[in-house]
Amino acid sequence: SLIIHPRPDSNEGLAAWTSSVVAGHLTARQTGCRFLFDYGPGVAIDTLITPPKQSLHGDWSSQVGNWAIPPSGFPCDRSKCAELHSETLRNKRLMSDFRRRWDESPVYDVPDYRYSYVGIDGRWNGTEFDSLATYFPGWDVRLGAACSMQMLFQPSQGIVKYEPNFFSNVLPRLRDDTSLVMSLYVRVGFADKAAVAEKKGTEPVEVMKGRPQKTVDSLVLCTTAIEEEILAMKGRSYDRVVWLVVSDSLVVKEYMSETYGGKQIKTPTKSLQRQIIHTTTKGMHTRPKRGPNTNDFASAFLDFYLLGEADVVINTGGIFSFGVMASLRTARPLFTVQNAQASDCRGSHCYCRRAYDAADTFAKIS
Repeated sequence: SLIIHPRPDSNEGLAAWTSSVVAGHLTARQTGCRFLFDYGPGVAIDTLITPPKQSLHGDWSSQVGNWAIPPSGFPCDRSKCAELHSETLRNKRLMSDFRRRWDESPVYDVPDYRYSYVGIDGRWNGTEFDSLATYFPGWDVRLGAACSMQMLFQPSQGIVKYEPNFFSNVLPRLRDDTSLVMSLYVRVGFADKAAVAEKKGTEPVEVMKGRPQKTVDSLVLCTTAIEEEILAMKGRSYDRVVWLVVSDSLVVKEYMSETYGGKQIKTPTKSLQRQIIHTTTKGMHTRPKRGPNTNDFASAFLDFYLLGEADVVINTGGIFSFGVMASLRTARPLFTVQNAQASDCRGSHCYCRRAYDAADTFAKIS
């Protein structure tokens, strides 16, 4: 068996965890091991994500099995079981652990997706992971994270406790083919401050100035430039534009809704209205120092899942990987904000770069 837990004293959040779960899933499928994972003690993730009832027969992609760890725990016989922390789960450690125990067939390296599309050159190069096609015919490293996460992370009905309109209103609006839907991940560091402040017993103050304002301004420049270029593309027709705003700050979400929602967007053929959707979650994208509870996980998972439902994801610049992993869940095109170029520069490339687009959906946008 392969079991993945977060490290109890770590504040790494959902992005690190989902990346490790994908790596664990690909490894477990190679070895035929039972695969289990959780988000720490007291976090009932199986009330928010639907575990498969049983292992199905057929192609490899359907053989997932119930990943939920029983409330009483899972007895891990060290001779037949690897129990690893998600924050330290990396290629070499994971592979060496299994190669010491597994002699029946090769165990190939698996990707660590978390930072795969963060940085100067985020695209996969070469054939480093081609050997995985031995186990998974047709497997493509660019789509591998989506293959695993689509199997493992399907929301259950229990999620309506935290977002009552999740299935009835929010998802249908994001999946409407007549809308150009853009997900904006605005990370301003409030989740990190809240995690530290909560341990001290204090309340951090949210204000829309300084870093939050600069982050929003840069992201909006990138988003509006991409919005304009997509709407000008031949063969594409939309009835409206929808921005889904996900942030670790409620103040930022409300500011963006008030400032940029309801605007009329002119296209070469007609005028469209821009609508803005945001959740009421607290944006707990970083694990609290006290250790997370089910409410924290629900807040993060809601945002994570919805981000990947858009036509395109715009991610805050820097090393933040939450938006990256969310876009990889559905293999959606990902753009990352970068510092603005010269004042006379025109076009989306002045404010952001295309970090990931496996299907070249927006190949004409650099």
